[in-house]
Amino acid sequence: MEDIPRIVCFNKIDLLNQKPCVLLEDEVLSKVFISAKNLMNINELIHQIQLFFEKDFKRIKIFIPHQDFKILDFIYKNCEVLNSSYTPQGMTLDIQAQISIIKKIENLKEIKIL
Repeated sequence: MEDIPRIVCFNKIDLLNQKPCVLLEDEVLSKVFISAKNLMNINELIHQIQLFFEKDFKRIKIFIPHQDFKILDFIYKNCEVLNSSYTPQGMTLDIQAQISIIKKIENLKEIKIL
């Protein structure tokens, strides 16, 4: 279990009279002190979870000419499209996806990486 990244979440901090002080091993990914009942630091817990999963993601901006719009199906099925804009020549997309998917997209000759 030493190789497994972890987020250690301590609940019920609303019951403490003083700020918590916990000594943990260095390999712990993150420590978050929350109160689920009072919604204290819930956003920090969500943020730590997002950081954990986003480390395997990459964001790029691409341009797809109109004649190659068939690629859009793959992109919309496998990526999160953060922004898009249309031009007379084609479409510009700001996308985020797993690194393996981004590599496939970067290798497509029809797509221009911006």
